Amino acid sequence: MISSRRLAGLISLTIAVSGLIAAPDSHAQKRLGFFPASDGLAVSQIPFAELTHLVWAFATISNNKLSVPDTAKLDSVVAVAKSYGTKVVLSLGGGSWPVSSSTLLCGLAKDSLALQAYISSVADFCVAHKLSGVDIDFEGEDIPTDSGFGGIYTDFVNRSYAIMNPLGLSLSTDMYAGDYYAQYFEAEKFQDKCDWINVMSGGANGIWNTVKIATSPASISTVKGQMAYWAGRVPSSKLVLGIVGFTGLSFQGALKPGETHDGVPGPHSVDPQGSVYYKDIIALDSTKYTFVQGDENTGSYVSGMSPKGDSSVKEIIFYDTWDDVAAKARYARTSTFAGVMYWNIGLDLAPANSRALVHAIQYGLTDSMFNTSIRGSNDMSSGKSVTAISVSSGNHLSVVVPLAGAYSVSIFGLNGRRLAHSTFRTSTAGTCQLGSGISLGMGSYMVRVEGAGMIAFSRVVLL
Repeated sequence: MISSRRLAGLISLTIAVSGLIAAPDSHAQKRLGFFPASDGLAVSQIPFAELTHLVWAFATISNNKLSVPDTAKLDSVVAVAKSYGTKVVLSLGGGSWPVSSSTLLCGLAKDSLALQAYISSVADFCVAHKLSGVDIDFEGEDIPTDSGFGGIYTDFVNRSYAIMNPLGLSLSTDMYAGDYYAQYFEAEKFQDKCDWINVMSGGANGIWNTVKIATSPASISTVKGQMAYWAGRVPSSKLVLGIVGFTGLSFQGALKPGETHDGVPGPHSVDPQGSVYYKDIIALDSTKYTFVQGDENTGSYVSGMSPKGDSSVKEIIFYDTWDDVAAKARYARTSTFAGVMYWNIGLDLAPANSRALVHAIQYGLTDSMFNTSIRGSNDMSSGKSVTAISVSSGNHLSVVVPLAGAYSVSIFGLNGRRLAHSTFRTSTAGTCQLGSGISLGMGSYMVRVEGAGMIAFSRVVLL
């Protein structure tokens, strides 16, 4: 039970209908989320409060001209982002199809005047649409055969800097992890022109491997090795750790790491590479699938027998759990990297859900979940909110809730460690009381209440 020491004042916390509007906290690390223009996620569901930068993806090269998708939605994003203090950056390139963006860049570079005009048009677009900067992300499987790609890319960065910098526009680039594709980028020659460099970690293993052994593509130890490649070439203070944990990778024919797989993705895959979205992974039936929190080397995974046609097949899906993402973000912080970037915003859970990975990034970068502004959804549209969280002298935790339903309550120390957890269900709105199941000493604690489509945090002080 909670100690009967008196509470120093009632701690109240209210979540408004549109969510709390607050600029991201002042810690140095950047938190960047890519947002594909084609994503159907509503602007109101973007977790602006958890981002220092939103990266609009992707502007492309079309007939040597700039092509930016859905500028009307982009303008709406910029307007809302401004109220949160979140900057919006335009990303160039991406995984173009059927012609890779790296090949398009090499084609554009054959005409120096057209190349210069393209870069100028990018700058003009950013100014006209009130964007904060440009992210250069020309990529593709053709890079090894794109003649002169390394020098062309370096020239593009240098030219972009010459135009963007006087306008006050930031400039960043995106690099592959490890050395397979990364060897074609001359980051040492242009890093001084970049405000930061995103390194997309992961992708170390997949169905494409010659040896068909189920292996995590992005375990923590793998990511550390990949980042070490760049840390030896670029100042760590410019590196941003890219996390692909919002997408898992499926293998058919195996149930555990180290087992032989069939060389094809499992039934839950959404593309030929075997991708499975995080929000779909954690929705799998836990009575039919086994979820395993892996260690730093093996990585986490879920496995089971998945329906395929008229039968079932073995399937293992490697993915980043909430704890894995938090650990990677913590690694970025302790390595003095510039921050964390992730792909992509729409693949996460809604920000009102405490299992959303964007909160794991926040936690890893700060060791706290409690200085974030978490916006509500569903029943929050009515303007209802958790109005108060307090500890009474009768050894009870009191929570005032606006709706009937099931709720969970967690009590944390200020170091982020959970000390107690409980659940309750109420058939009416109003004050609910419950014991915490633990005796707390004097000090400050954080209480998280989640349920009915909302989440609330409050700090309590016991004297």
